[in-house]
Amino acid sequence: MATPIWRCRSASPSRHAQRAQRDRGHLAAMLLGVTPEAAAQAASTFLGASRRFQVRGEENGVTVVDDYAHHPTEISALLDAARRRYPRSVIRVLFQPHLFSRTRMFAHEFAEALSKADDVIVTGIFPARELQRDFPDVSAMTIVDAAQDVPHASAQGDGTWIRAVDDMQVAAQMLAMRCRPTDVVFTVGAGDITAMGAVILHALGARHNLGDR
Repeated sequence: MATPIWRCRSASPSRHAQRAQRDRGHLAAMLLGVTPEAAAQAASTFLGASRRFQVRGEENGVTVVDDYAHHPTEISALLDAARRRYPRSVIRVLFQPHLFSRTRMFAHEFAEALSKADDVIVTGIFPARELQRDFPDVSAMTIVDAAQDVPHASAQGDGTWIRAVDDMQVAAQMLAMRCRPTDVVFTVGAGDITAMGAVILHALGARHNLGDR
């Protein structure tokens, strides 16, 4: 008798980021003797690992989400998921590239993936194991320059949908100042960009307390 195949869906909106995690957990549970039905049920409630489409909070009608995506394919999948979950919202992204070498190698691919958002600020690169002096010509502007030839619905191809701001704190506050109720802001990257969610929420709250002046 053939073994039935049990299909399940993850509760997480970021399908690309979570599918592999869910499927590995599902298989491991079955290998440990959990019935296929129980494994499928557990997988269907899996919300994902930390920093995968993680809602940090909401302030003044603006939702702030954090995600670990740091490769063009992951960013593209993340923004596809964002459009599905927030189909009527303006999607704004604060992106911190990870590694100078990756930024140089995939600049155009990053630009294409980020073009799925409405408004993007690219911050200074998180170096990890690399040194800026070994990549003197690579910066956030490397991606912004590559984006000049990438079509974008809201900017008619003139590149104004994306800009470089090296200082993350400044970039976070700039993005918060442009937000309006129902907008969704994503902090994206594998480095310390994750801390900027709190900065954005604080800036949104401060702006609201000042009467949005």
